[in-house]
Amino acid sequence: MLRQRELKLYQWMASYLPVLLIRLGIDEQTAFARKPDHQLASVTGKNRRYAATDIQWRKDP
Repeated sequence: MLRQRELKLYQWMASYLPVLLIRLGIDEQTAFARKPDHQLASVTGKNRRYAATDIQWRKDP
């Protein structure tokens, strides 16, 4: 019962598009310092992929 209520809540939240999106970029060394359990190569790859992305939101019909 709780699972179903949580699922409905998350579906409701996911149905709304954000009005404002703030993307914070940090260098690889800072990211690695914040996540020392990750490999530096992994953090570097994520940072490069993130920098190359261009978010496009779906338009409501």
